[in-house]
Formats: sequence, C-alpha cells, structure tokens
Amino acid sequence: MPETENLHGANLIDAVYGDSPPPLDDPMENYFEASKLHLRALSWDVPGGIALDKSEELRLLTQRAARLNPSRPLIPLPAPAPVDASLTDVIDARRSAENFGRGELTLPVLSGMLEHSYRVRLVQGWPRRPVPSGGALYPLDLYVIAQRVEGLQPGLHHYDPFRHALTRARDVDHETLHLATLQPEMARDAAAMLVIGASFWRSRFKYGQRALRFCLLEAGHLQQNLLLLATGYGLACRPIGGFLDDDFTVDMDYDGVNEAPMYVTLVGPPADDGTPEPPKPRRPA
Repeated sequence: MPETENLHGANLIDAVYGDSPPPLDDPMENYFEASKLHLRALSWDVPGGIALDKSEELRLLTQRAARLNPSRPLIPLPAPAPVDASLTDVIDARRSAENFGRGELTLPVLSGMLEHSYRVRLVQGWPRRPVPSGGALYPLDLYVIAQRVEGLQPGLHHYDPFRHALTRARDVDHETLHLATLQPEMARDAAAMLVIGASFWRSRFKYGQRALRFCLLEAGHLQQNLLLLATGYGLACRPIGGFLDDDFTVDMDYDGVNEAPMYVTLVGPPADDGTPEPPKPRRPA
C-alpha cells in the first residue's frame, strides 16, 4: 500500500497555517472579509447601486464597457469559421496541451473564437456578451498577441467587442513574454497568446470590494469559452494563470493596480508528435 494512501487533502491546511492561526493582518483573509455583503450595509457594500438606479445617463455609460481605441485603424475580422462539434463532445475532449504544432492559426478561426466568446449582441435592446457579468458591467478586455496568425501582423492587438474587429496596439518583445508565462517552450510554439485583462474600476464603482471577486469569476467564464471554442475548432490550447505580471502589464498599458492582466491562453495547431490525442469532437448527425 502506498504510504500516501491514508493522507487526506485536509492535512494541507497545516502547510498553510502551521501550528498557529494566521496573523491578524493576513491579506487573503482580510480581503475576503472586506468583500462580504451584509444586508444592513448594502448601501456601503454596493456603493454604485443607488447611483445607477437614479441616473439613466450613468446606466447608458456602463453599456459601453470596453477599452475602445477610436484613433487606431480597425482590422476587420472575416466571418467566423463554423464549429462542427457538439457541446458535450467538446467538453469531453478539452485538454490542456503540452505542446503545439508549427502551423498557422487562420483568421476565420480566430474570428470565431473572439465572436463566440465575448462579442456584444443586443438582447431585448440591451448590449450583452456570452458570459455572466456582475451587473452586466463587463470589466474585461480581450487581447491577441499574434505570433503565427494568417493575415495578421505579429504583435499585440485589442479586440473590439462592439465592432467585432481588432486594433493593433504595438510590437512586443515576444521572448520576454514567453519567459513571463513560465512555460517558454510552449509559448514559443503557440500560434497566438490570448490575454484577458480587467479594468477593476468598471466593476468597483458599483460593487466596492466585491468587484475583484466578480472580475475573477468573469475571467474564468471567458476563459472557459475560449478553451471550449479552441477544442471545437480542433486546436491545442493551454490556460496559464501563473505568469509574471509586470511583463504583460507593461505591454497592455495597464497600471497593475486599477487594471491588470488576469489570464493567458496559448493556442495553436495541435502537435503531430505521435502522442495520443484526446477524442475528437464528432460532426453532428
């Protein structure tokens, strides 16, 4: 019998706290306590709720949540490539890739990933996106760091979810960003890196300390959309939550406090290295 068989995950609490309780100024516990909602204090806990109820102008303003770049030329995206796979098969087939092939990511496939993951659509007259968002404030932005994308110049691009188009931001030091993922070999081989960034203030003005929770939740919703879409298109993908923040923060013009990168996805053609592949999504009958 393996020596570890009788161990239980709950024992890991000792590795966190040791033999004594956490210090009174433990940052994680302090934040969790500060972000709780209380019925008798909702006007303090959710400070922008009353302002939104009273101001139609403010409600209209929140509907335009995005980092728009009107001075930069638009790069139109083609019609999305169709996804010929059932949802259940895609869920079953999703895996975090260990490596990538050397082909390109086509622009129609990239268009489909962006459109179906975060594009704005009118729902009963209101602009909505394919993810849940606290108060429909949508504090996230989606970036494409192109490396081998057909018809797209390498570098950093911002996705405009209202016009379903890209705007080019700048060249980037790809090698620095590869190292910043802490998975440099995989990052070099990926056709693109998709970066989810958050402007916390877009949610915080209403939800106060609770806003960070909502931003993290929404980043997870959006990331799952991207991973399932990549799988449905037959691509390899790898989510990376542990990266060196400062390198991505600088390239995205974030200040690292009110705005910050949240999640990175490596995506590209699957490797043809003879390793077993996950089940391929079947075409619907």
